[in-house]
Amino acid sequence: MVTPLLKKLVLSAAYLLAVGALSMSCAKKADDLVIETPSYFGAGANEATFNFNARIVVSKSTGEPTEDSIRSSVKYAMKFVLGSIHDQGAVYAGYETKINNFEILSNGDYLVYYNLSGKGVFKTGLTSIQFNVPIMPDKLWSLSKQKCHSSDEEVDDGNFWYAWNPEKARCPLIKDTHWFKTDVALKAIAATTDTYPEYDRLIVDNQLAVTMYFGSASHSNTNWNPLDPQLKDEGASAYIQMRNFLIKTLGYSTRTMTAEEVRSLYSLRSQLQMPFAEELLKATPRGNIRIRLFFLETAYLNDKSAAFHYILKDSVKNEAVILYDGHSGIGRNLNLDRIESNHGFKIPFNPNYQIIYFGSCLPYAYYTDLFFKRKITPDDPNGTKNLDILAYAKEAYFGNTENSRLMLALDNYMLNGNKTSYQKIITETPKDFFGVIGDEDNSLPEVVTPK
Repeated sequence: MVTPLLKKLVLSAAYLLAVGALSMSCAKKADDLVIETPSYFGAGANEATFNFNARIVVSKSTGEPTEDSIRSSVKYAMKFVLGSIHDQGAVYAGYETKINNFEILSNGDYLVYYNLSGKGVFKTGLTSIQFNVPIMPDKLWSLSKQKCHSSDEEVDDGNFWYAWNPEKARCPLIKDTHWFKTDVALKAIAATTDTYPEYDRLIVDNQLAVTMYFGSASHSNTNWNPLDPQLKDEGASAYIQMRNFLIKTLGYSTRTMTAEEVRSLYSLRSQLQMPFAEELLKATPRGNIRIRLFFLETAYLNDKSAAFHYILKDSVKNEAVILYDGHSGIGRNLNLDRIESNHGFKIPFNPNYQIIYFGSCLPYAYYTDLFFKRKITPDDPNGTKNLDILAYAKEAYFGNTENSRLMLALDNYMLNGNKTSYQKIITETPKDFFGVIGDEDNSLPEVVTPK
């Protein structure tokens, strides 16, 4: 395997960010601060719950504050919280708020005092963390006067939450008026210890169907053949790394899919930018493994990304395993709600068991809750019985090998029947807080007693 290549940015090249890490001096060991219900596994990091009191200014136009009416404002405020800690971990998008009190300001707006309960992934052993919490999230960009982020960053009101640092000396944001700092206790959730992909449930009609997307690192590409040595793109290099692993190490046969074939399979309009696609096949005792590899544009609202959205729609409906490697777009590139709204279609999910790997920056914060909600049924209120997600909780890299380890485990099962646990797939030294979530309710492999 190849060592990680280059930094995988959450933004396009125009938005290179380098936000400094906050102090971890508050970290200490506290074995009694552990919740015994196991959830996430990621060596070197674990999930932890938190609870803190906060305040936020919301417009009088929303009417008297309720939990529902302030939800969007609190959600935006929590993006700033994520931005302030993203070098240390990630905050899960599902959380609960409760209004404690509110008062009417002189201009008629409301100052709402609320409590927030949530969870996130943090370094193992960290028992407290400092959050920078906005009081006026909607006004922070204009109030900052572009002086609250590093001067070499290109920042606008759409990505300011990710890059902001209100403690910069020149920043005009006023502490305890526009934002406040709070020490938040972390209560660790016990990690899963011996969980497995439900391998047999992935096989449908004698086939294990896998789709992999490799997003272009550059958003100005005109060459979409990752096999062309003239193309210097980290996403293309990651594509080749996986392709070589599957063909040269695991022995898959391959063929290039034609543009007409891709267009027909995924109902793509002729004017769309066609991705480069290959289909890899392997016959095994437990059925055929069919893998489709795509190199394409994945940036949300990029003129060339429509093909990705249609292929994604098909994949979540039909595939057993999906692997995404590319920019996260600070939570936009795989935002199903936005994609549906932009194209005017709905994205139906496969009712069967699936595994999804997100190889991008901070997908734990951006996409896990969003995708689990799409799998909820009356019999599965959390959406985890039929979905396991592998994701990073920090900024990740092009060329990571975690995706290869997942494919090796799937291949090994199909060939030999050997079931590798998630804990062994993830290993003791994963990078960038890589872990699995949704595995806690998986069935354990049957124990075969030798005769």
